[in-house]
Amino acid sequence: MTNDRPEPDTLAAPASDMAQPLDMDRLDLDPIAASVLALALLEEARDSRTAARHLSIAHALALRAVTTLLREPCLIEIIKRDARTSRIFTVQRSVPGH
Repeated sequence: MTNDRPEPDTLAAPASDMAQPLDMDRLDLDPIAASVLALALLEEARDSRTAARHLSIAHALALRAVTTLLREPCLIEIIKRDARTSRIFTVQRSVPGH
């Protein structure tokens, strides 16, 4: 019997095909940041408190994840901060040329 499954390397799109490749190492090391980014991309959570609620985690962990996503290259942008609640409102960073 032969193994007809493609090798793992053939499943991923080449980085040259992407306008702005994601920093996968950063997301692999921080699954909460990856989840917060996914929620932002799906427009399910546009602020850190909502992301924390969706993920059933403490708001402080969502804030730390947002900080991870703000490191260069930035994957999200802060549009507003609420000093009283520490809530951070974010949007997906636009990809140049799109």
